[in-house]
Parts: sequence; C-alpha cells; structure tokens
Amino acid sequence: MAKIFLTILAVFTTEALLAQSLSLPENLKVPPGNYLVYHVYAKGFQIYKCTRLKSDSSKFEWTYVAPQATLFADSVFEKPVGKHYGGPVWENSDGSKVDAEKIQQFVSADSRAIPWLLLKSTSHSGSGVFAGITFIQRINTIGGKALSVKADRTHFGHEIKEAYTAEYLFFRPK
Repeated sequence: MAKIFLTILAVFTTEALLAQSLSLPENLKVPPGNYLVYHVYAKGFQIYKCTRLKSDSSKFEWTYVAPQATLFADSVFEKPVGKHYGGPVWENSDGSKVDAEKIQQFVSADSRAIPWLLLKSTSHSGSGVFAGITFIQRINTIGGKALSVKADRTHFGHEIKEAYTAEYLFFRPK
C-alpha cells in the first residue's frame, strides 16, 4: 500500500513540476529531449568578497565567490540529501557529483533574490542520481544577494555570507 501511495505521489509531484516548468521564462526552459529526474531544495549561503571596482579602484563592490548550501529532499528542510558548493558542484549523499556552468539567467521579481538559472553540466562523477545529468534549473530563489553590508574600504578583502533558499531541478536526456 505504501509503495502505491509513493508512486502516486511521485506522479503528482512530477506533474506539478512539469506544469511549473512550462510557466518558466523561455530562456530557462530545458531543450527538448531531456526529462526531469531529480528535484531538491537548497538552504545555505551565497558567499561574496569585498573587492575594488576594476573601472574605479577608489570604489568597492561585493564580488561573488561561491555557494555553500545543503540540499534537501523536502521543502521544510528536514531531510538532507547532499550539498552544493563552489564550481558550481552538486554532490548527492550517494557520492555522485555534477559540475555545471551557467548558460542563461532570469532576474527574479524579488530584488533581494539571486537570479533563476539554467545551467549545463560540464562533468559528472559517481554512478548515483547525478550521473548523466545534462541540465540544471535553479528556480524560486529567496535571498542570497549581497545587500546586508555596504561594500567600502573598511570591508575590503572581507567575505560575507548571504542566506538563500532555492529549488534545483536536474534533467537527463531521454
């Protein structure tokens, strides 16, 4: 009985995610021939370092360094399944990893939220859930922008961590 319920839940969850992906901006849609295989929720930080502006060395800005987040199977962040860190890399608790590069972005309506992204995988390791991943979407972001501290001379060289949450969807070819 429990197995039937989980199968039904998986079908409804996949259908809901498919409907959601259809309402994504066009530039974030995964190319035809790929299908959704994994969905996680991330909670963690976006790390920034205070640097000098290249165009005017008397001014400062927060330069993005890397993400640092835990991946969860659930939206209430209770069931950890992996981690996300610089590269960018997603690592599952089964030992598999996927590296990716950004190919498209969409600025969130929330000015404090980091952009939604479409990423293309660049490499894999392990034989688990991240093996064979071709594309990754980062959607439904909350927070993460470097807004809490002013970039100035007193913070030059310092790092800050800005809290964020997001959903990551992972795709493989059909």
